[in-house]
Amino acid sequence: MGFFDNIVNSVNKAFGGADAELLQNGILARGHVIGLTPGGTTVQMGNGLVERSCTIQLQVFLDGRPPYEAVAQQRVQEIVIPQLASGAAVVAVRVDPANPANVAVDFSTPPPEVRVAAPSPDDHSSAAWILANGRRAVAVF
Repeated sequence: MGFFDNIVNSVNKAFGGADAELLQNGILARGHVIGLTPGGTTVQMGNGLVERSCTIQLQVFLDGRPPYEAVAQQRVQEIVIPQLASGAAVVAVRVDPANPANVAVDFSTPPPEVRVAAPSPDDHSSAAWILANGRRAVAVF
């Protein structure tokens, strides 16, 4: 990034925008929104839609890696907030390769399909382990 780009990115981040460098160079991942907390700051650029600063809790799925949780803090268009807060939202996420906890939601890209890492044989919460080692039970309704 050049000097001017750094200044624009700094101003954008100061008003709750996502890190432009992360959006451009981050690893594309799939994010399931597990929580959203709207903040008090709103911004409207020209005649654009009103955006609100939000804290977005995500479960991040990178290709071939176990999922993990991360938090993104960025502006979100207010008309999208109910959909994101529904508990069923899936978004594209950009992940910092040097720090996977540093993430940004990429609203301009559709969520990718990813291959989830296979569970380890020691994972006692996997369906395969439970079927192989669990005790038979009967459910009564």
